Amino acid sequence: MDASDLQLSKLLLINSRQSYREMAESLGISINSVHKRVQNLIDSGIIQKFRTNISLGAFSGIQVIIFGKTSLFSLNILKRNLVRDNRYYWVTFGAGNLVYIGAYLHSIDELSEVVAFAKNAADLSEVIVGIGPSFPIPGKINDLDKTDLQIIRELQYDSRKKASEISSIIGISAKTINKRISILSEKYLVHFTIDWIPNKKSDILAYLHLTIEDDYTPAQIESQINASYGENNVYCMQFSNLPNFLFSVWWVDSFEKLSKLRESIQSINGIKQIEINMMYDGVILETWRDKFLHDSIKL
Repeated sequence: MDASDLQLSKLLLINSRQSYREMAESLGISINSVHKRVQNLIDSGIIQKFRTNISLGAFSGIQVIIFGKTSLFSLNILKRNLVRDNRYYWVTFGAGNLVYIGAYLHSIDELSEVVAFAKNAADLSEVIVGIGPSFPIPGKINDLDKTDLQIIRELQYDSRKKASEISSIIGISAKTINKRISILSEKYLVHFTIDWIPNKKSDILAYLHLTIEDDYTPAQIESQINASYGENNVYCMQFSNLPNFLFSVWWVDSFEKLSKLRESIQSINGIKQIEINMMYDGVILETWRDKFLHDSIKL
């Protein structure tokens, strides 16, 4: 993967249903180049799936990240432990036995139970819990009717599926399907994205813990990072319960580049401390959000 592949991946993480033409215009490259790069990312296993999710906001759900040190040495064992509870959507292993676990909560009332289960499943110590910010959206889960759910179900594991293909399966016109997809997007009821796991053999993925000075906010630091380091920064995440902390995911193609980036980022006004954690392996899990869609179609 190179820097252009990362920018392409970021576009697909935000909206995996956008056209090759739209992506080509955003990146300033040819449509043919976008097509080849996407196919290479698929063939290399970096893009594992084009996925459609009912947005977490539609459920009024909450995203949390749990991280700490583990005594386990196998991602498969940790995965096997976590899949007993369908609130966990992602887990990744890093250097120093550091583990990150992502979870979707129906409500904040589940937080203690979810953290306790994760600590036990991963045998975690020195645990930090970050609660993601809430993003109110215009639509809610009850706004989805049976036809909407059928369309989303067809797009669930192939967000790029053509409306004409869906039409032949569910028996309504492609025009109606495209119109409904547009409305679902406008109301932020769905999220078209990708399951994205960089190649651990050739890509360096680093998770940065940024401690923020009291006179600054994580939002201010994130804005500076996005403006100056878009070539390497994948995304940042702020936590409502950690006002002086910013979690940031970075991709580089060499340790020399990572070292230079660290020095440069350290010079950003407002950053008090940087901790860099190298990631080795990860997996994306099915959750109650996926189950909801399956169960709804059966009714």
